[in-house]
Amino acid sequence: MKKLLIISLLLLVGSNGFGQKDSITFSIDPTIKTIVESKINDSLFTGLPMRGMLTYMNPIIINYWENDSLIISRTDENKGLIFKSFYYQMEDTLVIDGAFGMFGGSGFSIKFINDKPYVYHMLASDETPSYTKTINGELKHRIEVPCRDVKLTISSIPTKNDTANIYGIVSFTSNEYYHSAGTSNGEEIKPRVKIKAYMKIYFKSGFLDIEKLK
Repeated sequence: MKKLLIISLLLLVGSNGFGQKDSITFSIDPTIKTIVESKINDSLFTGLPMRGMLTYMNPIIINYWENDSLIISRTDENKGLIFKSFYYQMEDTLVIDGAFGMFGGSGFSIKFINDKPYVYHMLASDETPSYTKTINGELKHRIEVPCRDVKLTISSIPTKNDTANIYGIVSFTSNEYYHSAGTSNGEEIKPRVKIKAYMKIYFKSGFLDIEKLK
């Protein structure tokens, strides 16, 4: 179990550049902590020594399209799924990652450069490469998809050596990306599915010391 958790953690840590072009509605509000704490609940994994990654039950609010058809529309904030989240410093960049699911997952990656946020829809598979940004692109374990209509509120932007938890709410609509159902004898078993997602996520992120993962 511990090995799988570390593999999952490493899948989440990554950077695909800063190509986002759309504007973001962004604010800092310390009182957001109260709202977030009212939405999330402890999970069976809360309190485990997971190198700074926080895990809890979190409501999933999502619209999910496959090949331009709305497949899922879930707005019930009372039903939660396991969610994991953390933040870390990488050179001059602060990164906040969060995803539903224990191994791999679907969620967000927020990167701050000079206190300016860039928000991506993050997808990570825990077994075989499954995602690509383009119909003919190479399948990868993790991709970060640019978003539009982004709204982000966080409790604070940590300064260097600050390890306090970050609280926030983010919503976005992703650009389109593609998912593969898997391969057999080196060939994909089904045509790739075109996907787009809207998500609204409450998050509480702990500090991850990535130096200790090396």
